Amino acid sequence: MIKAIEINNFGCFKDFNWKKDVGNYTTDITAKFSEINIIYGRNYSGKTTLSRIINCLDKKIVHPDYINSNFEIILENSTSIKSDNLYNTLNVKVYNSDFMKEKLKWFYDKNYGIEPFTILGEKNIDVQNKIENLEKSIEEIDKKIILIC
Repeated sequence: MIKAIEINNFGCFKDFNWKKDVGNYTTDITAKFSEINIIYGRNYSGKTTLSRIINCLDKKIVHPDYINSNFEIILENSTSIKSDNLYNTLNVKVYNSDFMKEKLKWFYDKNYGIEPFTILGEKNIDVQNKIENLEKSIEEIDKKIILIC
């Protein structure tokens, strides 16, 4: 679980220090993340920007609008994930305006449908894994065909 986020440079955040700007995550209950978190605040206060940092954990890449960013996410076990190496095994999902534009495109353009974004049930997960393995096999075969031609 996330314990704190230190942000040297990411969008509107510059030299953001969690303990100084939010509170002590070891003692202050209001400065802690939980399993499920809701971030709220006034317009243009940095909610989407902060959620984009957290979404970097899910996508394992820095948001394309913030390529030169620098931040560190401190985890409960005192390890950290830095913006220059976002590999992690966390199960993080972010629902923000980016999610809406990516997954629910039909809100903005009626020519699009709803893109699936979650799979429920063990049987469906097995089916999804088989589909992904078959897609990888097809890609490998396509590469071989191109090499032969």
